[in-house]
Amino acid sequence: MRIPVIEGKATLPCVAVFIDKTRVSGPSDPGVVLAVWDDGTAITSKKTDKGGPPYYQSKIPTEALQGFFHRLNVESVLIQSTCKRFSGFDSPFMCIYVRDGHVELLYDSWHEIFEADGECVATQGTVEALEGRDRNQVIAAWSQDYRMFRKEWQILREQTTWLVLQGKDEHVIATTDFKYKYATVKW
Repeated sequence: MRIPVIEGKATLPCVAVFIDKTRVSGPSDPGVVLAVWDDGTAITSKKTDKGGPPYYQSKIPTEALQGFFHRLNVESVLIQSTCKRFSGFDSPFMCIYVRDGHVELLYDSWHEIFEADGECVATQGTVEALEGRDRNQVIAAWSQDYRMFRKEWQILREQTTWLVLQGKDEHVIATTDFKYKYATVKW
């Protein structure tokens, strides 16, 4: 698994949201939307749909980071290590990585990218034109596992968005160059 890291920083982020385009264009700059480390250091992009520079550095208060992990536990999203992937083979996809102690999760999906224009719906294995259909009705016909994945994804995105808003000194421009690092995660 690839995680965006900063050269010289000893640890992986405990929260990361990023766009992985390596299946499409090979090694590339990870389009980081958010990366937060255990000490509260946060790097964010204003481009919440595709990530990338310019990046801004802030400090997430300890109680906010603890509250983030607590809410994910309450919502039963972060109770055991898991990896859930719903994306096409030759497509960019968004990743959400969260690590709290020994519990890690990695979700990746292409649905936010392909559904951004409002004309398509991404399923477990395809992208379909809506052609006048209601997205929620299409989603209702999918498997219980995939519907649960989409619900958990929404919770993760809402909570990571909340976490960004907790940052102090949000407008400090960060001169950060993200790289991918392969990390071993036990599922």
